[in-house]
Amino acid sequence: MARRSRKKKTQSNPTPMIVGSIVALALIGAAFILLKPKAGESLKNLPLDVYYSDPSSLRGSKFSVTGQVVSKLKYQENVGQVIQLKVTDGSRSEVFAVMVPDGVDGPNIDPNQNYTFNVEVKSDRWLEAKSYTDR
Repeated sequence: MARRSRKKKTQSNPTPMIVGSIVALALIGAAFILLKPKAGESLKNLPLDVYYSDPSSLRGSKFSVTGQVVSKLKYQENVGQVIQLKVTDGSRSEVFAVMVPDGVDGPNIDPNQNYTFNVEVKSDRWLEAKSYTDR
């Protein structure tokens, strides 16, 4: 009498899948943290001509801008400060306002010093600093 071979019931082990998922999430998180742009790095410079001719077309975009602080216009506790920044692009110099929220860390901002800001263009020509460094 011939015997029938029994097929083993295969049970999938979830451990490799769980470990693989955790490793993948860790790699994605590390890449996000390490590749996050720092002040002045990997952002395009603010196109001054476009900014002054049609600022609404840049709304929501992020740029790098380097210039000299002319003055501090206003400071409000728990809100931040507004500064005047003079930016030179070739033979053209422009002065405009940058809002630096309280939560943005960086060195003390002093007039007549140069800084590089990562900014986001807001409505009504406002530039809001996301990060900054001194030059």
